[in-house]
Amino acid sequence: MELIKKRLKENGIFVPSRLKVFKMKKRFMAGPFEIEPIRVTHSIPDCCGLVLRCTDGTILHTGDWKIDESPLDGNVFDRESLEELSKEGVTLMMSDSTNVLSPGRTVSEAVVADSLIRHISEAKGRVITTQFASNIHRLGSIKTAADLTGRKMVLVGMSLRTYLDAAWKDGKGSIDPSTLVL
Repeated sequence: MELIKKRLKENGIFVPSRLKVFKMKKRFMAGPFEIEPIRVTHSIPDCCGLVLRCTDGTILHTGDWKIDESPLDGNVFDRESLEELSKEGVTLMMSDSTNVLSPGRTVSEAVVADSLIRHISEAKGRVITTQFASNIHRLGSIKTAADLTGRKMVLVGMSLRTYLDAAWKDGKGSIDPSTLVL
């Protein structure tokens, strides 16, 4: 929500009354659609897919997603809802998943976190990492590694700060932006 508010304010079209917060698995109406948000996992906290039901059929819009069996925030992929939806039937599935055409599975973010902490702990001197700004959980893993090794975490890039600030304000981030070197 904080990211949406920021973008709307930047473009001069922020109208607070038009923004609504919804809960996972709680259905609501939007025009001719009954919308049901379902939990998916990916790099950004609190992501969801949307099931849109109407008289012409059912649409599943996953957003960008992966199936992470052990996400760092504990909000697991809602496999049961997807299985139930498959029994109900889907007219159209719109989906985006990086490397979907590559064989195999992407490892859990918990595995990535363990690896980052191990490699950063073993490194000598400065450690420089890069990542997508939206991957708040990975930022948390890097911060944990920095803390464990007596290092300071420095962010370079406006988007990193934007996402970190938004996650902190929404209670989805583990890093207080005011504690970082900027």
